[in-house]
Amino acid sequence: MANIPGWLEEHCFRLRDDGFNVRNLNLNIRRLSSPAMIVFLSEALKENKRIETVNMTSSLTNTQRYKDAEIIFPLADAIRRHVSLRTLHLSYNRLRDVSSLALNLEMNQSSLTELYLDHNRLGLDTAIALARVIQRNDKLAEIGRAHVWTPVTQWSRMPSSAW
Repeated sequence: MANIPGWLEEHCFRLRDDGFNVRNLNLNIRRLSSPAMIVFLSEALKENKRIETVNMTSSLTNTQRYKDAEIIFPLADAIRRHVSLRTLHLSYNRLRDVSSLALNLEMNQSSLTELYLDHNRLGLDTAIALARVIQRNDKLAEIGRAHVWTPVTQWSRMPSSAW
């Protein structure tokens, strides 16, 4: 595949090879700078049945010239029915629209339990889509840093220093 750097080829080879038993993939210091790179990674993720955590914090910041859908859709498709992926970090990527990811998570077929989208530029459509995910997906317990179903502390139990 054209324009796929060696480091990404190596990571994807390890994801595809059962002998490596990759459970955590940390790409937060790497730059995935084209849709072709995302597709290449997404295809490897689809084949891997052991991965539990993918950290792509700040990995997509060089993709600003592309539409978010070109970047997020292949990834969303890869995790739609993934059986082992529990945690996905997409923080600090300047993303505006992750609706395709939210739509796939809304189907409640993924094993994903944590999705981190901190410090992006998410729009109203994405916020609405994520609200539907929170309502309908009984596996996804955490979005960002806040637990979705954690009750709010009552005023009577809150220390006066918190006011």
